[in-house]
Amino acid sequence: MTGKIGYCAAHQNDARRQVDLRRGSSTERGYGYAWQTRIRPGALIREPLCRFCTEAGRTTPATEVDHIDGNSRNNDPSNLRALCRPCHSARTARDQGFGRAR
Repeated sequence: MTGKIGYCAAHQNDARRQVDLRRGSSTERGYGYAWQTRIRPGALIREPLCRFCTEAGRTTPATEVDHIDGNSRNNDPSNLRALCRPCHSARTARDQGFGRAR
């Protein structure tokens, strides 16, 4: 049986390792010291509830900060929105085309 990323269990870890090597470090992707100590915490203080859940009538604490335009280097407050993990994961999967036929 194949796993979620299209490889058998014996090769899933190798495939994930290769993907991680291509992605670069979190700092290389724009999530360095300023993001971790100032930008992300500030966004969560300004918007403590998940924006998507609030729009749907639910009250869920925000745990992650999303870049609306998808550019991790654009940390303008108007480009940041606080989301819960499920909403952020779903948004990322949708925007990056995960699950679509190739």
